[in-house]
Amino acid sequence: MSKVIKTLIYNKKNQLLVVYRSETHPYYPHQIDFPGGIVEPGEDLIDAAVREAYEEIGIKLSPKAVTIVARPTSPQMKQYYVATAAFDDSQGITLSWEHERFAWLTREEVLKQIATAKGADPFLEEVRAYIQEAKSER
Repeated sequence: MSKVIKTLIYNKKNQLLVVYRSETHPYYPHQIDFPGGIVEPGEDLIDAAVREAYEEIGIKLSPKAVTIVARPTSPQMKQYYVATAAFDDSQGITLSWEHERFAWLTREEVLKQIATAKGADPFLEEVRAYIQEAKSER
């Protein structure tokens, strides 16, 4: 059973960093995405989030800035985990081949994009649920 970690990265304005998969991405091209990927065997979830952020968007997150906020609720072939991290957006974003562009969006804008994503990656449901829950707690 593989584990997948996706990190919701917030800037000082409380906006989320959203990346969009490139046309050459093997799964869900042009879809909304968040930095993350498969957790390597024996790798800690937070270490995986830090590594994936560096590989995909070229930023160095402090492991102390990363928090696991959602864990899988049912057994599946892939288990999706959601993390959050604060980010000093003075660091530049450098996209890997996997993504074609990025944007800083409000939670409401992210929820709208997730709602309209057709044939989207299943992890987006975990992200949507977390954002909805976090929004209602405010």
